Amino acid sequence: MKKSLIVLGLVLGGVFLAEAAMPTLSSFFVGTPVTVDTGVTQPKTSGSCRLYGTSYNTLDEEHLVAWRGQTSTGYEVRLQRLDSEGNLVGTYHSFAGFQVERINPQVAYSPLTNEYLLVYEEYSTNGAHSVHAQRVGPSGNQVGFAQSLGDGLDPHVTWGGSRWLVVWREESNGGANALKGDFVDTAGIPDGSELDLAAEGMVNNKPARVAYNPASDNFLVVAQKSDNDTFFGYLVENGSGLATDKVEIAKPSELGQAFPDVAADPDPSNPRFLVCWGVWILDLQYSSTGLWCEIQGQFVRTDGTLEGSVKPLQEAEENEIMEILSSLAYSPESR
Repeated sequence: MKKSLIVLGLVLGGVFLAEAAMPTLSSFFVGTPVTVDTGVTQPKTSGSCRLYGTSYNTLDEEHLVAWRGQTSTGYEVRLQRLDSEGNLVGTYHSFAGFQVERINPQVAYSPLTNEYLLVYEEYSTNGAHSVHAQRVGPSGNQVGFAQSLGDGLDPHVTWGGSRWLVVWREESNGGANALKGDFVDTAGIPDGSELDLAAEGMVNNKPARVAYNPASDNFLVVAQKSDNDTFFGYLVENGSGLATDKVEIAKPSELGQAFPDVAADPDPSNPRFLVCWGVWILDLQYSSTGLWCEIQGQFVRTDGTLEGSVKPLQEAEENEIMEILSSLAYSPESR
């Protein structure tokens, strides 16, 4: 039996909950947690809070986990394999930089080549931030050389059937942010021109996320506007590499909302994406302390239209107020 590796998230039954208003939750954890690394702390220079990534190797039935590790002199990217039962396979691989810090790693698996693409952010003492891509073999070893994709922070990556798509935010000296992207081929080389998804000043300083739907052969890139309220997405065609449509996904009315994520449902009869995010409210009508938060979601069809309304996925109160960081993945086996 194949199992899922959960870093932060919920297993949602049916086709992304089908059309239920609320999920029925049960004890879904299998086995006990495995410690991959210790002493991992949040670097003060990072505002994203997403310092880890994970991807599943369908050929070898293994997981690969990427995270930011701390050394005596700085930060590096680390990779660790886990088998389908969640047990460690070997020891972790380190990807350290020379006079630079490496943080915010993400990883995506290619079943076509049985390799991963690792993307991460580098920053130096002079304050420069850049995005890099590195091919990784099934054993966690480095393949070839890292490629610089451009200036930026908080990269994310997904496999698109024949190549990867990497997205990131680019920050100007004045603090305004733009949303960028680049295709990377199976040799680890940028494929085509850099994508300008959102102009400077249009997105906030939180990371964007991207998912690929093989049924429609397109991607949905999700981010949050600079108003810190509105979640929106860009549809990107895999064949042409063009960003074709922009769609407003949601504009919650709560006090705060942040950190969108996205996954694709490749059902050929109804291909779609599910976007999720966290919201929080400080109001005594919700709890005795006034602290309340919720993970919400919205279906987006592959043509950019919305399907249904915003759905509540998980709620927390009291001292769980900061549980607003969600990650989402789709299971092709259980749907």
